[in-house]
Amino acid sequence: MTMLPPERDLPGADRMVEEIIAGVEPVHTEAPSRRPWVILGAAAAVALVVGGVFAVQGLRGGTSPAEPAPPTVTTAPTGAPSPAPSADPTGTATPQSSGTATPQPSETASPDPEPTMTATPVEPTDRPSGPVTLTAKLGETVKTRYFDVTVTELTSDGEGMAWAADVTVCYAAPHPDANADGTTRTSTDPWFFEVTDGETGKAHGFRGVGEFPPSEQWSPKYQERLLKVGECNSGWISVAPGNPDLLLPTLRYSPADFGDEILWKFPG
Repeated sequence: MTMLPPERDLPGADRMVEEIIAGVEPVHTEAPSRRPWVILGAAAAVALVVGGVFAVQGLRGGTSPAEPAPPTVTTAPTGAPSPAPSADPTGTATPQSSGTATPQPSETASPDPEPTMTATPVEPTDRPSGPVTLTAKLGETVKTRYFDVTVTELTSDGEGMAWAADVTVCYAAPHPDANADGTTRTSTDPWFFEVTDGETGKAHGFRGVGEFPPSEQWSPKYQERLLKVGECNSGWISVAPGNPDLLLPTLRYSPADFGDEILWKFPG
């Protein structure tokens, strides 16, 4: 490219222009045509530019256009407003990243604990695990392994000729020797009266209720009965020894099959 000298002021330039204009008559001529060398120079410049473009493309591996660089995603700081979604050529807006990274679980963090397994509560039982031996109070219910036993009253006819006890026996828990239909027998067999000589005070031991003549003074009578679990048998156990010199001060419940021994003493 031809470099032109920088512009500079000529001494007396205004005067020279005025003298030239004054001494020259205006002449109307047609506009001169472009000189051939100017056109050739312009064509040469265009050729150089085109050749440079093809040379650059040849260095990049052919005439195929270069693949566009992948877009750069700029993550906005936490708390900053999210940029508007960029336009998609298909017409569907492409959501931009919110800028807040999703927390990842730590490799050393313990997993959520398994829910604690709660055992099914077992109904507590207040029944004894073995034979019961004690002295009970009148009106008190005594629990054995399989029965609930209550003596409400212990009395006599006032002359010492007959004695009686108001008793209740409930079949509370099944026992292994029950009948095939689940019932068990209750009777006067486990019941005993203590015999004492009223004159000498000598004790003669316990005798079964069945060894005494029965008394008809108290009713209803306690009789033999089959019970299902949850059922009760109640009534008066009454005897008539017929001897005013004999005392029956103590009642005992002692079933031979289970080993229990419960005593009730006559009040007084």
